[in-house]
Amino acid sequence: MTQFIRALVLVPALMIWLPCASAQDGLDQARQLAQSGNTTEAIKRLDELTSDDAGLETQVQARYMKGMLLLGSGDNLGAKATFQGLVDDYPTLPEPYNNLAAIYAAEGDLETARLLLVSLLEQYPDHAVALENLGDIYAKLAADAYERARNLEPTETKLAAKLQMIGQLFGPTG
Repeated sequence: MTQFIRALVLVPALMIWLPCASAQDGLDQARQLAQSGNTTEAIKRLDELTSDDAGLETQVQARYMKGMLLLGSGDNLGAKATFQGLVDDYPTLPEPYNNLAAIYAAEGDLETARLLLVSLLEQYPDHAVALENLGDIYAKLAADAYERARNLEPTETKLAAKLQMIGQLFGPTG
């Protein structure tokens, strides 16, 4: 399945917190390691920043950044666990919900993705990316239903037209 919903890269809700200089240095070091392609070392550095010695804000930012690095490196299982942990521990932060939904959607579990986005939107009804992603989920669910209907009624021309329209949005369906 083509990935069609987008994960958030930044954590705007967390940017209001200002971690101490050493914590910010640690986050900057991890970011630099990741940008230079050393994801393994970046994740190790982020794991150090999630200790009890680090402040809460730093711990949350480090966990979020780790999830993004895992996602970017193709470790969906690790990213999913990281974002789920953030959702469980900080249920009022919107970004982990959205990114978790993006992972589930990429895996084809559209219902779980939909539920996560609906939950996010109950808290933040004007979250534009979540609204867009929920629309994408509904479009994909519609395409799946149209495809099933077309298989049952192959001569129904309206179904082919509807599938073509969705295909223009996301590429070939199915």
